[in-house]
Amino acid sequence: MLNCHYGVAFGLIMAAKKTSLHTYFEQFSDHRVNRNKRHLLSDIIILPVLGVLCGAESWDSIESFGKTKIAFLKSFLKFLHSVPSHDTINRVLVDYVPNL
Repeated sequence: MLNCHYGVAFGLIMAAKKTSLHTYFEQFSDHRVNRNKRHLLSDIIILPVLGVLCGAESWDSIESFGKTKIAFLKSFLKFLHSVPSHDTINRVLVDYVPNL
């Protein structure tokens, strides 16, 4: 199990609802089909960034991190339909090429 405490990795994030990660990743165009958009693209991208900072090494461990820390993560991520599954995170990130 991941052992990341609300320390340095989250220090700046806790200060505001919209973070610099949101500002950056919200620039990305979302090319997914509308009927398949159960999760915000920014939530799908930010979750693995934070998970990896806390020691996640696989799609499964990123999902596990999200489920374990959901109360904290919901303070700045929306998670409209709970935490994205490892399959969703994998599919979106592997297929995604941003047009910046």
